[in-house]
Amino acid sequence: MKNINRHICLLAAILLLFSACKVGQRYQAPNYNLPDNYRLDSNGTDTLENLAYVNWREFFTDSSLVKLIDAGLSNNYDMRTAILNIQIANRQLNQAKAGYLPELDATIAGIGQEWRSKNYYGGPASKIYEGKDAKNNLFKTQSQYLTTLNLSWEIDIWGKISSQKEEALANYLGTAEAKNAIQTSLIANIATGYFNLLKLDAQIEVALRNVQLNDSTLRMIQLQFDAGEITSLAIQQTQSQRLLAASLVPQLEQEIQIQENALLELTGSMPDKIERGKSLKYLIDESKISLGSPLNLIRNRPDIREAEFDLIAANAQINIKQSLRYPSLTLGGTLGVNSMLPENWFNIPGFLTRIGIRQFNYAYF
Repeated sequence: MKNINRHICLLAAILLLFSACKVGQRYQAPNYNLPDNYRLDSNGTDTLENLAYVNWREFFTDSSLVKLIDAGLSNNYDMRTAILNIQIANRQLNQAKAGYLPELDATIAGIGQEWRSKNYYGGPASKIYEGKDAKNNLFKTQSQYLTTLNLSWEIDIWGKISSQKEEALANYLGTAEAKNAIQTSLIANIATGYFNLLKLDAQIEVALRNVQLNDSTLRMIQLQFDAGEITSLAIQQTQSQRLLAASLVPQLEQEIQIQENALLELTGSMPDKIERGKSLKYLIDESKISLGSPLNLIRNRPDIREAEFDLIAANAQINIKQSLRYPSLTLGGTLGVNSMLPENWFNIPGFLTRIGIRQFNYAYF
C-alpha cells in the first residue's frame, strides 16, 4: 500500500513538473499607448453615441427597407454559406475540446487469421508442414477470436492540446466575424440599392411631370399657331422637346426594374416589384448619426476582428508545431478476451483474458 501511494505521489509530481513545461507563448494584443478620449470629444463620452455601436434596426426606420434587410439576412446565399462555416468551426472546436478527454475504442468479435502457402513463409526452417508436402494455394494455419477494449489518454505536457483548442476557438470566432462582415456588406448593399431605387422613383416622377408640362406647352403653341401668331417652326421645336422628355421615362423604368431585380437577388427572391416607403425623410434616424472616435470605428469593423483572430490562430499553430518537437506522454490500457475457437470465447479455460497497462508511451514526431 505504501508503495502504491508512493508511485501515485511520484506520478503527480511528474505531471505537475511537466505542466510547467509548456512551449510557445499565447497571443497578446500589443499596447499602443492610445489616449482614453478622442481629441474632438470634449465630454469624453465616446461609448454608446458612437455609430459603431448602433444597431441597424435602430438606424433604419423605413419598414420596407427593414423587410428587405430581414429577407436578405435570412435567404442570401452568402449568409447561408457563412452560417454553415460557423457550424463547421463550432464542431471543430468541440472536437478540439475533447482532446483533454481519454480516447476509448473497442474491437467487437474481431477475427485474426494466418495464411500460409508453398512460397510464403513456408521454408524448411518454419516446420509448419510437419513432413507433409506444402500446398500450392493459400491455406489457413491459425485463427484467433478476440474482443478488446483500448483506453489511451494523452497528457498535455507541452500545451499542444490547449494550443489546438486555442486555434479552433480563434477559427470559430474568425468565421463568426466573417459572417458579420458579410452581414454588414449585405445590409449596406441593400440600403444603397433601396436608396438608389427611391432616387430613380424621384427622377421618373420629375420626368413624368416634365412630359405633362411639355404637353401643356405644346397645346399653347398650337393655339398660338392657329391664331397666326407663330410659325410652324415653334411647334416642331416644342414637339422635339416633348419627345426628348418622354424618351427618359422608359429608360428610367428599365433602370428601376434592373435595380429591383438586383435587390431581390440579394434577398434570394424571384424578380418582382418592391414596395417603397412614403418619404425619404423617414428612411433613417438622424439622431443616431455620431461618428465618434475613428479608433472605435476601426475596432468594430468585422474584417479587422477577423484578421486579429487569424493572427491568434497562426500563433497557436506555431505553438503546436513547436510542441511536436518533443515526445508525448500517453497513459493507456487494454482489456479483452481471446480464444482460438469461437465456441470457447467465454468458456474457462478456453479463453484468455488480456489485460495490459501502458503507463508511459513516448512518441517522437
